[in-house]
Amino acid sequence: MHKYTSFTDLKHKEKEIYSSIFSTNCPIIMGILNITNDSFYDGGRYVNNNNIIMQTKKMLEEGANIIDIGAQSSRPGANQISSEIETEKLVPIIKLLKNTFPNIIISVDTFWANTVKKVVNAGCDIINDISAGQIDPNMFDTISKFNIPYIM
Repeated sequence: MHKYTSFTDLKHKEKEIYSSIFSTNCPIIMGILNITNDSFYDGGRYVNNNNIIMQTKKMLEEGANIIDIGAQSSRPGANQISSEIETEKLVPIIKLLKNTFPNIIISVDTFWANTVKKVVNAGCDIINDISAGQIDPNMFDTISKFNIPYIM
């Protein structure tokens, strides 16, 4: 298996500042894991644990440093799901991947602040918000409380 960097190795030792993860010294590769049936690209392929583990392992072996998990389709015309449904999908997968790949860096693709609260507690390391805080007005306050990397 590809040797991927532990997120703890990327944290600043004293203050746990994560800025070094985005260093331009070397490329950082993010693998995308869509766990929704409604994805425009790979909908339905990664909805059972075995397929999720196999795809994650493949991406890590191919050089992914971060695995970004999305439970909400962003394709044009897709139905938006609630934070509760999104969380029900994400939390078990985060726990599964953290147990299977203990050093994995997990990003979660969400625009719901309530989802952030639950996925960070489950082990998520980064939030990837395609709305840049425009869908949920509580996003920035929530991110600041957890003090984790935020991609917008």
